[in-house]
Amino acid sequence: MECFIVENGVERKAELEDILPLIDDMGIQHVFRDAYRLGICLPDVLAHIPDEIKNLVYRNLLTRMRRGIERKVLDVESKYKKDDYGLRDQRARLIHLIEKSTYKASGRIVWKKAEHKKEPPKNEPPNLIEELTKKIKEACNSGKLDLSYITDNISEDDVQNIFAKFQDQKNELQKIRILSTYADIIPVTAPLFEAGGIEKLEINGLFSGTWPEFIEKYQPLTSLDINAWDGLTEFPSWVRNAVSLRHLSISIPNPTFLPDWIGEMQSLTELIINCDKMKTIPDSIGNLKNLAKLYIDCSSIEKLPDSMGNLKNLTVLSLYGSKLERLPDWIGNLDNLDELSLGGNKNLKYLPDSVGKLKNLTTLYLCGSALKKLPDAMANCSSLECVDIRNTRIISLPDFIFSIKTLIQSVYAIPKEHSITYRSFCNSYYTLVKTIIRFQKKAWREGILALEEELDDISKDFLGEGLRFVVNGTDGEIIQHTLTLKIERESNYYKKKLTEIAMEGILCISRRDCISDTCIKLAVMADIKNNPLDAACAKYMAGDYEALNHIDFNAAILHEKEREEIRFIKRALEISEISRRKGHFGIEEHLDSGGIAARDVFEYGLSLIVEGWSRQATDKVLTMLISYENDPVRKNLALAKKEAIKMIYDGDNPWQLKPYLSAYFDDDIVMDFLSEQEE
Repeated sequence: MECFIVENGVERKAELEDILPLIDDMGIQHVFRDAYRLGICLPDVLAHIPDEIKNLVYRNLLTRMRRGIERKVLDVESKYKKDDYGLRDQRARLIHLIEKSTYKASGRIVWKKAEHKKEPPKNEPPNLIEELTKKIKEACNSGKLDLSYITDNISEDDVQNIFAKFQDQKNELQKIRILSTYADIIPVTAPLFEAGGIEKLEINGLFSGTWPEFIEKYQPLTSLDINAWDGLTEFPSWVRNAVSLRHLSISIPNPTFLPDWIGEMQSLTELIINCDKMKTIPDSIGNLKNLAKLYIDCSSIEKLPDSMGNLKNLTVLSLYGSKLERLPDWIGNLDNLDELSLGGNKNLKYLPDSVGKLKNLTTLYLCGSALKKLPDAMANCSSLECVDIRNTRIISLPDFIFSIKTLIQSVYAIPKEHSITYRSFCNSYYTLVKTIIRFQKKAWREGILALEEELDDISKDFLGEGLRFVVNGTDGEIIQHTLTLKIERESNYYKKKLTEIAMEGILCISRRDCISDTCIKLAVMADIKNNPLDAACAKYMAGDYEALNHIDFNAAILHEKEREEIRFIKRALEISEISRRKGHFGIEEHLDSGGIAARDVFEYGLSLIVEGWSRQATDKVLTMLISYENDPVRKNLALAKKEAIKMIYDGDNPWQLKPYLSAYFDDDIVMDFLSEQEE
C-alpha cells in the first residue's frame, strides 16, 4: 500500500513528515517501539526530516533510545542526502508499519495499492564508489575521514583501488588528520599512513589476522581509540611505538593484564581501559607522570597497585565496576584530584579516611557501590561541590554533606532494612506518596514515556520496578499480578503495608487515574496521626480544589538519629540502674512528661512506680494502654516496655534486662544496639 495526502482536494504522495503529525502521541510511541523491535533503523528514518517532526518523535521515545538516536541522526545526515536509497528504504518500511498498525494516521490520509515498480538491484547502492571518492577529496579539506560506514556496502578491493588513485597526491592526503575505520579496512589505507598525516585514529569492529607493517612502525599518532570487541586477545604491541600518544582508549574484552610497557608512554595525559577480563594493573602505570585522566572499567580487577599513588597530576580518576572492597589509602596522595568516580563497584564497602586529604576534590560519584557510610574525614574536602550516592547502602549522612552544592541520592520510598520503625514507616509513606503524585502529574502533562528520564533517581526496589513496568507499556493486570506475588512474600508488617500502597499508586499511574482519586485512595490506606495528605483530602472534598497542589510532605518528615527500639533499650537500662542505686523515688527527676502525656507505656509505667502503685495495679493500667494499639509492630514495642517496667519494679539487674528486652526485637536491631555498645 502507498500513502497519499489530500490537500485542497488534490492528492499527492505523502512523505513521512506528512503522516507523523496526524498520529497521536500514544500512537507514535507504539509505532516507534514496534519499529525498533522489527529492526527498522530509526536514525535513517529520522534523518533530514524537519526538526519539529523529529522533536515530536523524540519526546515519545524512551530516554535511553532517544539519546543515542539523536547522535546517530546527526551522523547519518553528515554522510547521506535525503534521497539516498538506504534512507528511502527505511522510511518506506516505517510507512508500511504505520499502514499495518492499529494506530493509523487519521484525517487527510488515503491508502492505495502500490503500483509495481522495478526495484534497484539489491546490494548495489548507486554511485557508492563515486561517493567514497568524493568523501576522500572532501576529507583532504576537512581533515577528517570516516570509513566505518563502507564495510557492508563496498568491497575492500574497491576501497584499495580508490586509494590507489591518490598515490601521487601525498601532500593532499597528509592534510587528513583524523581517520575512523574498521579494523579489517586498515590494510587498504596504507596511502594515508605513508603520507604521514594521521594524528587521530579510531578503530572499531571485528579484528582478524595481523596488523599491517606500516601501522607497526607509525609514530605520529597523538590520539588512539581501539574498540574491537572480537578477535583481539591482547593489547596491540605496536601501540608502544606511538611515543607521541596523549590520548589512548582501549576497549577489548579478552586481555587479562595490561602490559608493563604502558609505563613507557610518557606523553599520555588520558588513558581509558575497558577490559572485562583484566585482573591486574602493572606497577609501571605509576611512571605516567603526565597522566591527568585515568578511566579503568574492568570488572575483574580486585586490587590496585600502590604505584598509582605517584600519579600526582591526576585530575580525574574513574574506577568502574571492579571487585574492589576497599579503596587504597594512597588515594589521599593525589593532591590535584578534582573528580573521583567509583560507580558500579558492588563490593566497595569502605572509603579510607585519607579521602579527606583531597582538598581539590569537587565531584564524587559513588552511584551503585556497596558503601554504607561516608567517612567523617570527608568534611575536610573543602572544595567538594557534588556527591552522587544513588543506589548505595548509605542511609544516614554526616551533617557536613548537606552544605555542599549538589547531593544526588536515590528516592528510597521503601527502606532496605529488614526491620523498620514506626517513624521510618511514616517518613517512607510521605516519600512514597510524594513520589507517586509527582510521577502521575508528569504523566498527565507529558505522557507515560516522559517518566523514564526520572527513573534513574528511583531505587530499583518495589516502586522502581513497578514504575518501569508502566513506562515499558506492560498491561495493568500483569503489573498487578507480578507485584501481588512480591507482596505476598513480604513478612515485615510495615514493608508489606508500603508495598501495598506503592502498588495502588503504580496502578493509578498506569490507568491514568485523576490526581484527586489517587490522593484519596493513598490517604485511606495508612492510619497516621497528623497526616498532611488526610488534611489536604478533607479540604479538597470540602470544596478547596487547590488543596492537593500544596501538600508539604517534607515538613511532616522527621528523621531519626537513632532507632526508637534502641533508644528505649538504652533508657530502660539507664532507669534500671538509677532505680537500683536510689530506689523508686530516684526515678522522679528523670520522668518524661511528654512521654506520659502521649501515653507511652514505659513513661506512663515509670510515673505509676513513682506514685507508689502496686505492681498488679500498674500492670492492669499498662495492659489497658496496650489494648488500644492496633499496629502489631507498635504493640510489640509496647509489650517490651511493659516488661521493662515489671523488671524495674522488681529491682532486676540491668545485665538481665538487656538480653530479655532484646528478645522482643529482630536480630538486625539487636546487632545495631550491640555494635553501638561496643563503640
